[in-house]
Amino acid sequence: MNLLHACRSTGFAGLWLSEWYAYDSAVCTELGLSASERIAGFLHIGTPSATRDERVRPLLSEVVSAY
Repeated sequence: MNLLHACRSTGFAGLWLSEWYAYDSAVCTELGLSASERIAGFLHIGTPSATRDERVRPLLSEVVSAY
């Protein structure tokens, strides 16, 4: 996550994806992972072509409760 923050702070855009290929044994073998190693995700880093609109987020009070 800090790598994505660093990308953003230097003018780059970044995206972390953990798709099916992060768990695919053929992909793991091709990348040289041992049987005990796992992929957390793939970072895609580049130059942004446009500014992104902020997505709609719920109010904190709608998703958090205290007991």
